[in-house]
Amino acid sequence: MNRIKGRLVIQPLSPQPKKPGSPERRSSIWIRPRDVRNILVELKVLAYYYLSPPRLPKWKGILRFGADLLGIIIVLSFISFLVTQTLINSSLTDAQSASLIPACVTMQDCHKVAATPKAKPSQPASQVSPVAVLIPLSLPTPTLVPPTPTPSPTPTPSTAILSVVPSSLTVSYSHVCAIKAPVLLVLKNVGGAALLWWQDKNNTSPGIRIVDPTKAYLLQPSQSVTANAFCSPGDSKGHYKLLILYNAGEVTIPMTVTD
Repeated sequence: MNRIKGRLVIQPLSPQPKKPGSPERRSSIWIRPRDVRNILVELKVLAYYYLSPPRLPKWKGILRFGADLLGIIIVLSFISFLVTQTLINSSLTDAQSASLIPACVTMQDCHKVAATPKAKPSQPASQVSPVAVLIPLSLPTPTLVPPTPTPSPTPTPSTAILSVVPSSLTVSYSHVCAIKAPVLLVLKNVGGAALLWWQDKNNTSPGIRIVDPTKAYLLQPSQSVTANAFCSPGDSKGHYKLLILYNAGEVTIPMTVTD
C-alpha cells in the first residue's frame, strides 16, 4: 500500500481571478494515479497473499500419513483376530464331536465290522454298507475298603497308682552327698483316684530323704510333682534305698553312691 500511495501525486489547481461580489472559494485537490497497471499488480499480489489457501508444512503431512497407516494396521489386526477366533472355535467344535463317537472295543472287532462280505456266485451281488456295532464300555466297580478299627483307649484304673521317674538313682558322693545337693524325682499319679504319699522313714536307708516342695504330698489323677531327694555326708560309697508309701501301695527306689 505504501508503494501505491507513493505513486499517487497531489496536484493543486491554479487559482482563478475573483469577481467582485462573488463569495470566496477554497482551492480543492484531486488525485490522479500515474499508472493503473501498477495498481492492478499490487491488488493481484495482495489477493494472492491473503486469499490463497495455507500450505501445510512437510512434518504435518508426515504425521497425517503415519496416523492413516496406524489406523489401517489396527483395522487389519482386528480382522485377523476375528478370523483366528472363528477358526479356533470351529476346530474345538470338531474335536468335541469326534470325541463323542464311541470307538470299537478291539482292533479285530473293527476289522470284522469294516469288512464287506463277498457275494456268492449263485446269488446276485448286493451292496452292503458296513455297520459299526457300538458296545458300551462297562465302568469299573468301586471296591469298598472296610474302615480300619480305631484302637480303644486304655482304661484308667479306678485306684491311685504312683509312678516315679527315674526308677533308680546313681549319685556321686563328692558332688551330691558331701554338699547335700538335691536329686530330682518326678512323681505322677497315673491312676483314677486321688493319691496321698509320704516317705517310709522306718524302711528307708539312714540319711536318705525326699521332700515335696509344694508341701502338699497330694496328687490328683494325671497330676505330677518334682520332688527333691537328698543323701547325707555320712552316706559313703555303697547301695541304699528310698521307700515311698501312698494310699494304695508303695514304691522302692534303689540308690547307688559312687566316689
